Amino acid sequence: MTELYSKFSEEVAFPRGLIIWNYFDHDHVVGTHFEHYHQVRILAEDDSWCFSQRSATLPFIPIKMWATQFCYLKSDKWMRSFHFGPFGLLLEQDFHFEDLGRQGCRVTVESRVKVPRILLWLQPFFHNLMRRWFYSVWEEDMEMRERRLKVWQLGFRDFVGLNYVNNKTAGPDRPDTERPYPIELPVPKITEITRGGVSRPFKSSKKLGYGLPELPD
Repeated sequence: MTELYSKFSEEVAFPRGLIIWNYFDHDHVVGTHFEHYHQVRILAEDDSWCFSQRSATLPFIPIKMWATQFCYLKSDKWMRSFHFGPFGLLLEQDFHFEDLGRQGCRVTVESRVKVPRILLWLQPFFHNLMRRWFYSVWEEDMEMRERRLKVWQLGFRDFVGLNYVNNKTAGPDRPDTERPYPIELPVPKITEITRGGVSRPFKSSKKLGYGLPELPD
């Protein structure tokens, strides 16, 4: 056997906790990433791991494929993910989260899959496939991350909302200090993803959940 391998890294102006929230917020997958994912169902989860089933179409391979995924936080800066896919292949991924100042983070993703040595010639294809997947999904997540951080800094809480909106005050109360973003898992759910799962609502559309009015400064 031999190993196909890829490694990619990006820096963002978001706190590490928000990035980890993004990876464990499976509700958004079939909406934000509708061009890739068809269906997602969470089979079981706890405060540091998630076991799910999903179907997706990979870059360069126009066929819907099913896989089961197990991901867990090995530490507050390291997530591991295992995708059990077709043909008995196991994709292993390590996500490393490095703080950059108070509100920045570097994300590094290493991917590997063991194959018979005769398939080593697939290394360039594997690298390009994982590169296309990483950067396309990364870009699709940016708007959601930006909006999440903005409302978080205004005091947003899941299933509660914004106090100044709820109380119908003239504007948001600005905290004197920057509100830290904690790591709190599992992420609250708003769909049937833990029961029958959720499916992509449209074959093609704009990303769901955006195009909303601008929040006040």
